[in-house]
Amino acid sequence: MNLVFPYKQLGQKYFPIIPLVLSRGRQVKIAEALVDSGANISVFNSALAEELGIKIESGEKIVLSSANSHMIGYLHKVKTRLGKAQLNLPIIFTKELTSSFNLLGREGFFNKFIVCFNDGKSKIKLTALN
Repeated sequence: MNLVFPYKQLGQKYFPIIPLVLSRGRQVKIAEALVDSGANISVFNSALAEELGIKIESGEKIVLSSANSHMIGYLHKVKTRLGKAQLNLPIIFTKELTSSFNLLGREGFFNKFIVCFNDGKSKIKLTALN
């Protein structure tokens, strides 16, 4: 299975942002996330967890650090669909996400797809590994 998505424009720039279908019980939500090869794990805004009925603080508490800041989040496994692929993604939900988009990191995703960024054509191609 091959999936190709055009980059999404935010302001003056284009980013590899893709749609995902997340579910928990009977709750189903579509969310967008930036495919981030530099992130070990996915980080999503806590509002999405609440919409799915996830009590974020029931997850494992994780402190995320970057060069100039840190934030607290909670780790949960979330059923996720991308095209026909079914994933069980580890996602850290946080109230402190300052970017306008969720981050889709490597764990649970990059081992399921070959990811090809084509910045010249502003497209991302995902090839499922079977």
